[in-house]
Amino acid sequence: MGYFCKKSNEESYKLFRKLCQLIDCTLMDIQTLQYIPRTIIASYMYLIISFQLNVFDIDMLEVMSRTSMFLLNRDNQFNQIFEQFVSITFGFALHDILPAIQYTVGFYELQINYETPPGVALLLNTPLESNYEEFLSFQCYSKYLLEFIRQKTRD
Repeated sequence: MGYFCKKSNEESYKLFRKLCQLIDCTLMDIQTLQYIPRTIIASYMYLIISFQLNVFDIDMLEVMSRTSMFLLNRDNQFNQIFEQFVSITFGFALHDILPAIQYTVGFYELQINYETPPGVALLLNTPLESNYEEFLSFQCYSKYLLEFIRQKTRD
C-alpha cells in the first residue's frame, strides 16, 4: 500500500484519503467488532489495490459481497501475490480475510471527502515534497461518515 499511498502526487494522496475514510467509517459501525482489526485493514488493502490495478472493476462489488470465487481463484496472479503478502505481513491465509472483504465491500459506496484538511493551511507556503509525511498526518474528516452509518444501520 505504501507504494500507492506514499508518493507525493494527487493520485496517491486520494488513495490514502480513501483508505483513511473507509477505515474511519468502518470503525463507527458496531458490526466491525466481529472482525479482527488486521483483517479489516488487509481487506481494504486488497480492495483498493485490486481496483487500482484494474484486477477487478467496481461492478464486482455486488458479486464480492456474496461469493468467494474472486478470492479463491488460484489463476488470478494478483491473488497469488497478495496471498504471499498477507501471509508474511499479517500471518494468515488469503481465505482468512474473505468474511472481512465481504463486510468491507459494503462501505465502498461511501462518498469520499477530498477537501484539503483545515490544518494544511500552515503548510501551503512550503514545498510539499519536504513536508509530505507531515501533510499526510492531518486528520481527514468526512462529513459523510455519520450519515452513511445511519443509512447503513437502517437497511
